Amino acid sequence: MVEVVHEVLINCEPESAFRVGTEVEKWPDIFPPCHATKVLEKSDSHIIFEITADTEEGKVNSWVSRREIASADLKISFKQTKVVPPLRSMEGEWRFEKAGDQTKVSLIHKYEANAEHLDLVARILDRNSRAELQSIKEYLEK
Repeated sequence: MVEVVHEVLINCEPESAFRVGTEVEKWPDIFPPCHATKVLEKSDSHIIFEITADTEEGKVNSWVSRREIASADLKISFKQTKVVPPLRSMEGEWRFEKAGDQTKVSLIHKYEANAEHLDLVARILDRNSRAELQSIKEYLEK
């Protein structure tokens, strides 16, 4: 399983960044790679939703993700319950931690993919993760 970590520092309180991570209904307005979200099930401790987003260059796909929300720890773990090939599995975690007078947001992905597509998946994941974290930063610092 491949593990990749992306991080950004944001001038905000951790709770504000955490809230953006849980409000998936707003993601199409915040995250450029995201076109649409549809909540399938939601409670205080989890959310299951379908997300439609850019993947390969010029290609848009949809998948289903389950998020476990740990409000006390300011963490959101996720696992794709319906993956899109060439992925075989995708899971990870969002972490929101105080870092001096800023918040460090960490986005951790763990995935398995067909060997011939590992480079492609790594490029897409890197591009989208950087865009998402930069978008959260801009959204919260405006």
